[in-house]
Amino acid sequence: MERTTLRGPDGTAYIKSSVTRREAAHRLAAYEDTGLEPEEITAIIGLASENCAKTADKIDQLLSDDKELGEYRALGPIDRIRELTQAYSEGVCGIPPVKLHQKIFRVLNGKVYEEIVCSATWEPFTPRPRWKVWVMGSGLPYYWGDVFGKTVFLTREEAERTLEGV
Repeated sequence: MERTTLRGPDGTAYIKSSVTRREAAHRLAAYEDTGLEPEEITAIIGLASENCAKTADKIDQLLSDDKELGEYRALGPIDRIRELTQAYSEGVCGIPPVKLHQKIFRVLNGKVYEEIVCSATWEPFTPRPRWKVWVMGSGLPYYWGDVFGKTVFLTREEAERTLEGV
């Protein structure tokens, strides 16, 4: 908005020389027609600013939610995710505790041996559903729930700490 007035050094208001009295009178009449005092207009400006900030925050949240929803949609159809969740909760499928070719560490006879995983198989239909983990060079598998954290570890440090405790 272009101002029609100026303030002098003492705070007195003057009409700019480039504005006619008629233009100034129309601007003053428009202001008076609002029925608002200057303090009320200042308060309205403050509320509008707050509302803009709140709206911007809500838009940011919606955009964030939309991005998260997109990431979930990328996982696949919701019905398939429900099926997998149900199968997991029923113990029919699982996520392998180790990765193919991952190093694991076995404590045996007071020493730590490094082994490499060559297979992990989920056995859901045994009396105790569990992971069978095969390592290279071994003819026998580990039943993960039985040995993990006792004689087989994911890091050498964990295995060595077990030896120190023996």
